[in-house]
Amino acid sequence: MKNKDINFKEIFLPYLMVSICTILAYNIFRWVFDIQLRILPISDKSIDFWIPISLPFVSTFIWLRKRIRLIKIKNRRDTITGHMAFGVVVSFSIGVPLVISQLYIGKASFDIVTVDKVADINDYELDKYFIVNSFDIDKRTTASYSETSTTGRFGETLNISAFVTCKFDDSDNIWYGIDYYSTIRNKESDSNKDSRYRSFVSNSKQRFAAHDYGDVKYFEKQLAHLENRNSFVNAIKQSTPEVYEDNLIVLKPHFDSFYNRSGSNFIWTFVSFAIGVSIMFLIIWNCEINERELKKFRGNDIK
Repeated sequence: MKNKDINFKEIFLPYLMVSICTILAYNIFRWVFDIQLRILPISDKSIDFWIPISLPFVSTFIWLRKRIRLIKIKNRRDTITGHMAFGVVVSFSIGVPLVISQLYIGKASFDIVTVDKVADINDYELDKYFIVNSFDIDKRTTASYSETSTTGRFGETLNISAFVTCKFDDSDNIWYGIDYYSTIRNKESDSNKDSRYRSFVSNSKQRFAAHDYGDVKYFEKQLAHLENRNSFVNAIKQSTPEVYEDNLIVLKPHFDSFYNRSGSNFIWTFVSFAIGVSIMFLIIWNCEINERELKKFRGNDIK
């Protein structure tokens, strides 16, 4: 039982504290510098995924590295590898709820603004979500832009994105835009991929023209750091090459309730955190302590 107290006090509690502090610190940082001040020139993928999935590795290395070494690895030859693997598990147990929390905070931190006409949105520079009481669009300005990317360990999936836009009638700088996505097996022949690519782009334009504009529940402004905004701007330039890019506002329509925008991400943040902490507790509780490393640790002699 004495060793179990060591497992709990010297490893689990510090892990729990580092987990909570890392998640809170990043969310507060993002809320202040990204959402409130808008001074982070970083893409949405980096803010939502790459930074939160990487940050726990830094936290683990700085604050938990020495404590992880207290765990006894049965095969001494695999000690370094074992401790590294344990550090990876610890980092992911923090990173997963941190990533999920970004899906929530990125949407829930903004209130919705109701305006009478689209042009009024120019007065709300820092807001993201809008209900427009009345609007018309100019279908003559419809334009599209498409792009591809590959994913998968060996690039086996070809992702196709199509961005279709048209201008609102009562504004020179505000555009209506919808994005469409599809995937193709990258192992298919070039001719088949080209045929499916052209078909998808054509169908995207048809879907855009046929959808019910009057069914829009609210609009989401594509903020400057969002990668999608650049793609929408490229679409706009197809019909209006002389457009002033920095002054453009792209509104993406949503057809479900504004209050459903964050889904169950808030709940899943806590659920995933609880699952990770529970797993780590069981692992740490059942680990043996390396007495030699413990003496070094308590003597502050770990280099």
